[in-house]
Amino acid sequence: MSDNHMTAYKARELFTDWLSHGLIRKDQQAALEQFAVEQQLARELPLYLRVMAGIGAFITALCLVGFLDAAHLISFDLKYTLILWGTILMGGAILLARVSGDKDHMIRHSFLVQTSFCFMGAGKILFVMGMAQLFKPNEGWGIAAATFLVTLATYNVYRMSIDRFLSSLAVLVSVFCNLMDVGYGHVPHDEFVIREIAINAFFIAQLAVASVLMANGRIKRDYIPLAYAFISSLAVMAVFFATQSKIGFWMQQHAFSPVVMNVSLAVTLVLLIGWAAGEWSKLYKSEPLILACLGALVLAAISAPGILLAVGLMVLGYARHERLIVLLGVLLFPLFLSLYYYNLDLSLMTKSGVLVASGCVLLAGRAYMHYRKFDQEV
Repeated sequence: MSDNHMTAYKARELFTDWLSHGLIRKDQQAALEQFAVEQQLARELPLYLRVMAGIGAFITALCLVGFLDAAHLISFDLKYTLILWGTILMGGAILLARVSGDKDHMIRHSFLVQTSFCFMGAGKILFVMGMAQLFKPNEGWGIAAATFLVTLATYNVYRMSIDRFLSSLAVLVSVFCNLMDVGYGHVPHDEFVIREIAINAFFIAQLAVASVLMANGRIKRDYIPLAYAFISSLAVMAVFFATQSKIGFWMQQHAFSPVVMNVSLAVTLVLLIGWAAGEWSKLYKSEPLILACLGALVLAAISAPGILLAVGLMVLGYARHERLIVLLGVLLFPLFLSLYYYNLDLSLMTKSGVLVASGCVLLAGRAYMHYRKFDQEV
């Protein structure tokens, strides 16, 4: 079968095709279809509705916190009261989710689930605020630690994917913000060196975890929101360093080199290309794969981390048939490309020449791929 586009299969159609080619037996088809259904997030709303529900629940959670404060039921200066109310609201959220029932009673189910999500959001906000005060004067790391603890405690008992994603992303972003904040006053040079090493190590660790979660077929579907959180955190870091090349805030800043990020992303992209090919032996025998790997290495030498990340997301999304990841890569690629050319320390005339030359190289590469029929799937 030859197809230049991502093929969309329904589970039943896919297993029927396997059956016709003798890849599975007739008595296995029903069990495989049931397994595929169980692995999907069939109990939840479509993605766009979950996003809208998440935004609405977040606003409602803030209103609920404001109401508790206005009613003098909480005080932002009493940390143990905040922790207590946060725990009560999170417990109520889990209880509401458990009693929401199935979708046979749609209105009741939707109301209880949405209310549960609001309670969970408000509870986590209050819990984190209270825990952060226990870490004074290091409130930043207190927020990161509290967010991690509450995410760890609720991940497997509160099964709403949007909450899992947002909570996990909040942990990662809070850690990154703390690594970037070097504080006030005079900061020695060694402190900046340590922070740079820590940021690079944090980036590589996230890249490794995201790769394992997305490439390992044995990972449960429950941990896909966690994988998306790691990918989104990598995108946040790439966007940040695409807009500036320093760490620290205000007057306490130090130059940051993206070399380590570039190298780690290039290595990951080469491994990703080999993984997407299906067999590692093909990586050394197939001319298209060799050219793709060489292109990734050249790209690492001349471009920014964001461009490599966007290309990697498009390859990963295509290989996994995850359209959301493909869309994220497609949206990020022009953003990072624009920022890269904007930040080049060249005159406008020289930049225009670089753009023209880049376009010619891409057109020539496309023509070569079409001539050698590398753009066709077998």
